[in-house]
Amino acid sequence: MKNSESMRVGVVVERRRLHNPWQEYSWRPVEVVPGLVPAADWQILCETDDLGRYLAGEKLVARRPNIADKFLKWSRHPHRITEAGILATVVNAVLTVWLLLEIPYVIMDPGHVDGVAVAASAAALITFFSMPLMVIGIFTLRGHHWGPWAGLVLSSVNFLISLLGMFNIVELFGNLYDATPVLRGVMFGLTSTLVGGELLYFAVACLASEKRRKSQRVVTSASTPWNG
Repeated sequence: MKNSESMRVGVVVERRRLHNPWQEYSWRPVEVVPGLVPAADWQILCETDDLGRYLAGEKLVARRPNIADKFLKWSRHPHRITEAGILATVVNAVLTVWLLLEIPYVIMDPGHVDGVAVAASAAALITFFSMPLMVIGIFTLRGHHWGPWAGLVLSSVNFLISLLGMFNIVELFGNLYDATPVLRGVMFGLTSTLVGGELLYFAVACLASEKRRKSQRVVTSASTPWNG
């Protein structure tokens, strides 16, 4: 199966005089005729002082979208912004509850870890990451442009800390230190996956947000009275 198809088409282009001190004519395509190739490029169909129509020959190429094209189209859809907000709100609400439940657990039954230190690290994660990211998720859902960008920065740092906890470089979720290595690996892997998914979604939401802003600027510019 071929990845692309091509054909020659004739494009009818219209030139219309404008009553505008800064622009004499406007040019716009008005019709596409498949398979019609002009005898000469820009063949004159009709021409007066105020109106002219010309036939131009063009080669139209249609390419089958690859995986990168499909991902780019998916990533720029406005729904990605909403999904990023929902994911950030839900994930960080769950992590906040988990960390809040962990604090009294490690203080009352610290096991082989310093319960106060682990509780302090859990409180720091809630204060600097889980709660702010949950709030950012809510603002992203409400359509604030800065939401995806703030979420991208903060979730990047949060993902890095999750990876450091997975490799025991920092001490997180202290009550898991009494668990088996397999259980600890599963829990840290699950946490890193959730936080990593949140990071990816915020990055995609940034692309969608920028595309929406550009579209809004184009619409606003086209609707100004001096553009007629």
